[in-house]
Amino acid sequence: MSNRNIKNVLVAVIGLAFASSALADTKTTTFNVTATVLSSCNVSATDLEFGNYDPTAGDLDRTSTITATCTAGTSYAIALGEGQNTSRQMKLSSGPDLLDYELYQPGGYTTIWGDVGSGATVAQTSILGGPVNYTVNGRVTGGQYVTAGAYTDQVLVTVTY
Repeated sequence: MSNRNIKNVLVAVIGLAFASSALADTKTTTFNVTATVLSSCNVSATDLEFGNYDPTAGDLDRTSTITATCTAGTSYAIALGEGQNTSRQMKLSSGPDLLDYELYQPGGYTTIWGDVGSGATVAQTSILGGPVNYTVNGRVTGGQYVTAGAYTDQVLVTVTY
């Protein structure tokens, strides 16, 4: 190959390199990223275990914990049902006897914690979101002389938001 041909090839290669960089262009765009966070709550509860009850020893007090986990800014109310038996009574597992008990809102044994219809619920607005614990104060009143044995009930916890 002659020098002239080599020059022509070099000029052509250099020209192509400059031509492709001169032809290159950049365009940009953007896109939105969106999500909608819904008001949401979950609820859990620990069992309320009174243990051994002696009717001559006076009232038997124990506690349980309800945990409500809601999104930030969600207003909610926690209600406790009356139980499976008549008006917060535990039933003897082997007979018809009933043992009365009551459930009270956090802060002591003064305000009964009711169901949705009673309006005696615990209301809250979740400020930061995440779990919040509520103490359920339970009491079996002393002086109930019922048949010895194991008594049980089950209470429905409802979170309305």
